[in-house]
Amino acid sequence: ASSHGGHEAFYTIEQRGSEWTMLVKMEMADIRKELEKNQISTGNLGPGINDYLQDRLSVSVNDVSLKMEFISSFEQKGYISCRFQLTPTVGAVEGIKIDNRCFEDFDHLYHNLVTVIVKGENISYKMTKDRQTISHQFK
Repeated sequence: ASSHGGHEAFYTIEQRGSEWTMLVKMEMADIRKELEKNQISTGNLGPGINDYLQDRLSVSVNDVSLKMEFISSFEQKGYISCRFQLTPTVGAVEGIKIDNRCFEDFDHLYHNLVTVIVKGENISYKMTKDRQTISHQFK
């Protein structure tokens, strides 16, 4: 067990014009442990995280499943941040659905904090093993 309360990973999904990006930030120790547990190589964390997320995270806009493409990653103060491009572009956004099974077996205090920035709205959800799917309709 660690000295702080719970572990967290942060996901920011943002629409800028016609481009969708997702930034994922997680503790290096957590993701290394998670990749090893799932028999994914930790030699180069970027591709390992990409494989892991492709398997456990999905984002749909207007019922269209978005494909995640790994762009870059950087490490800072014990965290790794990865940037993804989400395609295809979606015109008028009506709703978003996120399924997140990342770190579901890690510990019961683990939180996936998901922020969605779309159409001037900034909404956040705390996702846990008991709450793996969220849907949000935009006005």
